[in-house]
Amino acid sequence: MADWTKVTAGLVPENEKANLPRLSKGLAHICLRVADLDRSIRFYRDVLGLSPVFQFFDENKKRFGIYFHFGDRNFLELFENPGDKGPKGSFGHFCIETQDLDASLAEIEKRGWPIDRPPKVGCDGTMQAWIKDPDGNPIEIFRYTDKSLLNPWLE
Repeated sequence: MADWTKVTAGLVPENEKANLPRLSKGLAHICLRVADLDRSIRFYRDVLGLSPVFQFFDENKKRFGIYFHFGDRNFLELFENPGDKGPKGSFGHFCIETQDLDASLAEIEKRGWPIDRPPKVGCDGTMQAWIKDPDGNPIEIFRYTDKSLLNPWLE
């Protein structure tokens, strides 16, 4: 690990920048797994002032997830992951918004990368597909639809 007291930074040279069309419209949301959803809701709502948008409920009507609005088209998604249930760590995934999901997925495959989960409508009304980065980190690629629960928050 670097000694951050001695770190420098510099711009990326032009010859190292992407020369392909960008597929993403922007970072749509980041998903975190939290140990105590109610505590996290209080923090993000009452300390950071983020507005809750919608919630996820399991088959027993127990709330286990929530969306917060950061501003513009950016959101934070939280899912409760108490104890030893589910994957370890707090990172869940990040989500890239695209204008044309099918074209973006075709381009990703053309560039030699597999689609992990094909497109489907999510419970929040968005069209979504999934890939994994080289380390296995999940990346959601999606587009909003007319039925997206986040539509009232999009600016």
